[in-house]
Amino acid sequence: MPKAPQVQKPPADVIGNAVNFMKAPRGLSSKQLATLIIDALVSTGLVRKADVAEAINIAKTEIDVRKAMGDY
Repeated sequence: MPKAPQVQKPPADVIGNAVNFMKAPRGLSSKQLATLIIDALVSTGLVRKADVAEAINIAKTEIDVRKAMGDY
């Protein structure tokens, strides 16, 4: 009988960030959501650690624009 594929666990810092954000009293701010998204992209290797601050700012701006347009 073949074994089921193993699922890789995300790094502890990603899990910690997700748990902290989920405890936020009124949901996530644009910056918190952007940070969570970019953190996941860093974990998968799609964004370099050196580019995190700029990537978070870009994502936050995009989230803010979409919120302002009601596009969410």
